[in-house]
This record gives sequence, structure tokens and C-alpha cells, in this order.
Amino acid sequence: MFVDELARRHGGSWRGKFNGQLAEIRIDGHKVALLKPETFMNDSGRPVRRRSRSSSSIPDAVLVRP
Repeated sequence: MFVDELARRHGGSWRGKFNGQLAEIRIDGHKVALLKPETFMNDSGRPVRRRSRSSSSIPDAVLVRP
């Protein structure tokens, strides 16, 4: 629910990508990617890894919330 609200407040829209739902937003000039994996919990790292490898920039931080 948190990432849904964050996306809503910052004008993000969800699209299917990387075996999950992805929304890219900007917060205080920083690009933030929100990813909701649609895999089993013990396999949720794969969509995160796929997203990280597809981007030309290296993330400053990754926050994972079960």
C-alpha cells in the first residue's frame, strides 16, 4: 500500500515489467523506481536484479519491504 500511495502522490503510473509492476517517479529531483514483484516471496530478488541490470545508472540504495 505504501508504494501505491507514493506513486499516486508523485504522479507515477504502474506498468508490467520485470515480472512485476514498475512505476518511475521523481522525488526532490531524484529518480525513484518502485517495483512490486509478482513472483513468490522467495523469488522476488530476480525482478529486482533484472531491473537493476537494465538501467544504465547504479542505484544509490535498494529498499526491500516484504
